[in-house]
Amino acid sequence: MTYRFLFLIFTFSFTSCMAQQRQPFADYQWSHRLLLVFAPDLQNEELLEQQAHWSQVLEGMEERELKIWIITPEDMQGEPIPDPAPQLYDYYQVETADFEVILIGKDGGIKQRQNQLLTSQKLFAIIDAMPMRRNEIRQKNE
Repeated sequence: MTYRFLFLIFTFSFTSCMAQQRQPFADYQWSHRLLLVFAPDLQNEELLEQQAHWSQVLEGMEERELKIWIITPEDMQGEPIPDPAPQLYDYYQVETADFEVILIGKDGGIKQRQNQLLTSQKLFAIIDAMPMRRNEIRQKNE
């Protein structure tokens, strides 16, 4: 009887902690893939290069149902979400002085994380290899 009670307490505590650690972009789960670009500021050379690179492939990004957020320590560009930029730095464990790109799949999991330019070729190859994306392509061709 005591073990059951302890198990219930542990389970309740664990689920309460998990609820507090909710994924910041949960509203987009199962509908979009996400690109989070962290940069020290909006004039960061790597950020500007990344934006210029991706601006040439917007159609391919739209086809893959990608949404992009640019996140700096003080600000965020992209659709409004409840979490402020500092909380996103904490949640994704990114240093405020770093440039980092994070790709999040439709399932909410991190699929790619790197601290350099993410080319469209590499981005599209990662996404196109995902089972959900292959299914989308198959359905589109039917």
